[in-house]
Amino acid sequence: MKMREIMKVTRISTIMVILLFSFALAGTYSGGTGTEEDPYLIANKADLLELGITSGDWDKHYLQSSDIYFTASDFQSGGDFYNSGNGFLPIGHISPYFSGTYNGNNNVISGLVINRSTEQFNGLFGYIKDGDISNLDVIDFRYESHDQCGGLAGHIYKTDITNCSCEGDIISAEDYIGGLVGGTSDTCSIVYCHSMGSISGAYYVGGLVGLINQESHISKCYSGVDVTGTSHYHGGLVGLNYGQVDNSFSYGRVDGKYWSGGVVGCNQADAFVSKCYSLSVTTGIISSWTGGVCGLNSGTVSDCFWDVDVSGLTFSNGGTGKTTAEMKTMSTYTDSNWDFIGESANGSDEIWDISGTVNDGYPYLPYQNSPEIPTPIVLDYFQAVLKVDAVELTWRTASETENLGFVIERCLKDAGSWECLAQYNEDPSLRGAGTSTGSNTYSYSDHDILNGESYEYRLSDVDYNGNIYRRGLLSVMTECGISKVFPNPFNPSTKLTYSLPGTALTTVVVYDMNGRFVETLVNEYQLKG
Repeated sequence: MKMREIMKVTRISTIMVILLFSFALAGTYSGGTGTEEDPYLIANKADLLELGITSGDWDKHYLQSSDIYFTASDFQSGGDFYNSGNGFLPIGHISPYFSGTYNGNNNVISGLVINRSTEQFNGLFGYIKDGDISNLDVIDFRYESHDQCGGLAGHIYKTDITNCSCEGDIISAEDYIGGLVGGTSDTCSIVYCHSMGSISGAYYVGGLVGLINQESHISKCYSGVDVTGTSHYHGGLVGLNYGQVDNSFSYGRVDGKYWSGGVVGCNQADAFVSKCYSLSVTTGIISSWTGGVCGLNSGTVSDCFWDVDVSGLTFSNGGTGKTTAEMKTMSTYTDSNWDFIGESANGSDEIWDISGTVNDGYPYLPYQNSPEIPTPIVLDYFQAVLKVDAVELTWRTASETENLGFVIERCLKDAGSWECLAQYNEDPSLRGAGTSTGSNTYSYSDHDILNGESYEYRLSDVDYNGNIYRRGLLSVMTECGISKVFPNPFNPSTKLTYSLPGTALTTVVVYDMNGRFVETLVNEYQLKG
């Protein structure tokens, strides 16, 4: 009797284990079955959470059906993506890896936070093999990683990435760091992509990709990422190139140490780079191998250009230096057969466009930056003034279209953790004018500031559909100080100097060591010295 009872319990336990294991292999999403014809629908943060923890689904097909916005609370204790302080869990690892397809459907994923400075393969995706990612913008992210990190993916292998962009910050002290992808292996293709923001690392640091291998190909891409490298191979577009790069350019600052270049830090043997343009600054310790386009070139460089005005470099191992004005002139690119809208002589694919109001005047990919797409406001300016006890933010719009209002965010400089100070649905002064063809001026005062701190402020506006458009970023230092006074006590006189972060009415009251009043000093204006 006892034997039969034990056997019965064993059978039930086995069934329970099988059911739980099956559930782990199949996630629940907002729709679809995961096939190519009926992909799983990713509509919200819960769907991304499910995808991240369900490795059995990493060979399926996905379609993102709406924009997804994360907030700071998602990554704080109690939030769904806290993960013991590590933040977002990348989709796919070196084993198991992501091998499916993900079509962003021209939507965004905003606000990802990753704090994994001891782990490799970080990004929205950690490791992709035999995959395909398209039509996705990953914006406003902040990652801390070990090696192999990119805004979209840490590493890709036999993978195609098309029509994607990344905008955010990556901090690393290690290798293979890229604004879009950390590194590639085997046959990979990256086409119609761009990256913005700032990244830092040691070896193989590139504004778009840290390292590309022999079979990989980058085409029709650009980067405006500020690149900081502490060791070798840093480039505005690619850190170390073994593959092929064509019809691409960069205009980010490159602050590298050894083998740094505006487009590619180093081209190895058999690598090929063509039709590339760069706007870069190369600073730090300049070695004899540093150049405007390629630091060390043992491959082939043709039709490549860099900005001599900004870079301060008059030589390069290949390529031709151009002024900033020339970098913003269409003929610079069409003379090298780039395909621009309206320029049928160089092709009919209408790949590039150029406008003085888009991408700071540099070429852009129309599908990502079309000036025909209406946005809530045209911003004239966004500025900050430090008052006695507050930072006053002021901005003016030239026109507004279906503008609900504004959101003001703040963070300590370089901290990356943004907090919402005020928003239109709580503060009437931040409500937009709806649709207006005239100019409107707005302001907000931040009184919760500390002396000696540096703050960053971010302005966003929201349209009638709830879409958020981030407009400006300002840095403000609240530092003021009085230098040491010598001799002390005053015998017979002394000189007292002080500094302020800006123009202000200033009164300094002097007391001796016993707390007795000595003098009141008034200076109508004092500029920081």
